[in-house]
Amino acid sequence: MKELLAPAFHELVIDRSRFVCLAQPIETPEQARQQLKEWKAYYLGANHVVHAFVVGQLSSQVTGYSDDGEPPGTAGRPLMDVIAGSGISGILVGVVRYFGGVKLGTGGLVKAYQACGKELLPLLKTREWELREVLNLCLSYSSHQALLHYLESSPHTLKGAQYDSEVTVTLEVLVEKKQELERWLQDQIKKPVTWL
Repeated sequence: MKELLAPAFHELVIDRSRFVCLAQPIETPEQARQQLKEWKAYYLGANHVVHAFVVGQLSSQVTGYSDDGEPPGTAGRPLMDVIAGSGISGILVGVVRYFGGVKLGTGGLVKAYQACGKELLPLLKTREWELREVLNLCLSYSSHQALLHYLESSPHTLKGAQYDSEVTVTLEVLVEKKQELERWLQDQIKKPVTWL
């Protein structure tokens, strides 16, 4: 399974209808809904903003899609089929349609929305899905600086930091490398590591 790393954009014209194809990395259905609102506000004159999303890992995937006013089953579901077949998770795909005056019919709509998804797929930047965990840790300022240096060459990601008398960091940790990180922290800090 793969996860989407960066947004992508592609545009098609089919029988004078303009299709703007968008992909956005997401982690939750709530993020999908928020991004969809932003797209609808940005593409205000569009006739339809069809979407499909997949989040989570295989055992706990959540999916969703909408035809957004297109005839039922002609837009969201075909788009979802393309995404599901790609093996990508953490993805929201939207297709913004500006009607060009030529009716495509139900079969034509299915083909158009599938084409949007298929032409977008090669443009997507992905990586193999890795199980990650978000953890909080309290550190001294000097240990925080050492951690920043360590993270430059590690698979873990600093998601945020709060500065007070000590620094509380939020890390996205690659689970298979968590013990290695804990060992490094114990060697660096010289005391047991406490995750918050």
